[in-house]
Amino acid sequence: PAPETAVLNSPVGPGDAVRTSADRRCEIQFDTGTIVRLDFNTEVRVETIMARSLSGLESISNLALDKGRVYVMYKEYNRGEMFQVLTPNSAVKMKHNSVVIVAAAEDGSTDTQVKSGKARVLFGADVELLADKAVGKGERLIVQKDDQFQVAPAIAETDFELWNKDVNAHFEELHEGLSALPKPIQ
Repeated sequence: PAPETAVLNSPVGPGDAVRTSADRRCEIQFDTGTIVRLDFNTEVRVETIMARSLSGLESISNLALDKGRVYVMYKEYNRGEMFQVLTPNSAVKMKHNSVVIVAAAEDGSTDTQVKSGKARVLFGADVELLADKAVGKGERLIVQKDDQFQVAPAIAETDFELWNKDVNAHFEELHEGLSALPKPIQ
């Protein structure tokens, strides 16, 4: 299908892709309470939302970050949910009430920074022997295209993070009255 220009409250579901331009950012809100914000020049595909796992009892929500950077405020819907951001070389699984910035760089690397909560990053060429690294608050894990990795302190106060803090600080007023739904349904 041909690309469509998003409008306020456009529904997004499995199979949809969301792209931002060089001068636009956007926010996706999930019914579960999770919020994902896209930085400039970012492309995300929604692969699954609360889909039943083939190998267990959990429900899986997968976002594929093809390029760019996302800010995820993850709220666990129920104990059986697994929420992850997939990049070309990593899977970033978030824990309840985590705030994580994930970037898929042009050089093929993945940069995961945890602002609060915890995340696990799985990566490696052999799916049977994936590396599994925990990333805690204030930490950063960079996985190179060749699966080499390094741990570093998270970068504070980037332009994207400051924008997210501003949106969070003014969340109610920015989102007030923007729904097409009548109050009783909201």
